[in-house]
Amino acid sequence: IPLFKAKMKNHHVDFAEIAKRYDEKSPKVAKISLLLLIPFTASIIGLLFMNKRSPIFDHFILSTELLSFFIFLDFLVLPFLSFLVEKIAPQYNPVFYDGSWVDWMTQSIFGLFIIIAFRRFYREAQWISITKGFTFFIIFFVGIKYMYSLIVFLLTMIFV
Repeated sequence: IPLFKAKMKNHHVDFAEIAKRYDEKSPKVAKISLLLLIPFTASIIGLLFMNKRSPIFDHFILSTELLSFFIFLDFLVLPFLSFLVEKIAPQYNPVFYDGSWVDWMTQSIFGLFIIIAFRRFYREAQWISITKGFTFFIIFFVGIKYMYSLIVFLLTMIFV
């Protein structure tokens, strides 16, 4: 909020105007900023699998695949599922309004995908893939996802 107050004071506008400008700019900044997630994710994967001595571009490729799957799942599959439920069985649609069910489903599917991807891509034992997959999952949702949100917020505030 101090960033908003400074913008309001410097540009002599009210909170509603800053919020309107933010809403106009943030989708564009968020889409461009998605590219920042690839090196962050690749560096975490590189640290988890540094004993494999894989070239860095291998980590970038897997990072791109993981992020593509996450975006596909979170922004295409589950909204489409919500749309279908709304049309076919509207009485169950409030399940999607809460958001917690959708987050739980996304995270579960993505976590399983991470483990399978690590197992197939790096050809390690199943228990190692599960351990590293769980570690990456925690780092992704606690660190990378929130760091991305903060970066998008700060970059958007620069352009507002």
